[in-house]
Amino acid sequence: MSVITSEITSEITSKITSEITSKITSEITDHVRDHIMSKIMSEIMSEIMSEIMSKIMSKIMSEITSKITTEITSKITS
Repeated sequence: MSVITSEITSEITSKITSEITSKITSEITDHVRDHIMSKIMSEIMSEIMSEIMSKIMSKIMSEITSKITTEITSKITS
């Protein structure tokens, strides 16, 4: 009787441990995946915004330089 009880207890303990381990592993995996995806998206958005700002500033500087050059040229020729 003691052997049967021991085997049943062992089997139940094993199943419970397995289920708990599986749930914990799943939750940790989900958390890590979410964290990594968040970091990746943050980096991508940062790069995109940096590129957009760079292009905008370049365009603005180009326009300013063009207008200044046009003004100077018109003053010199008049």
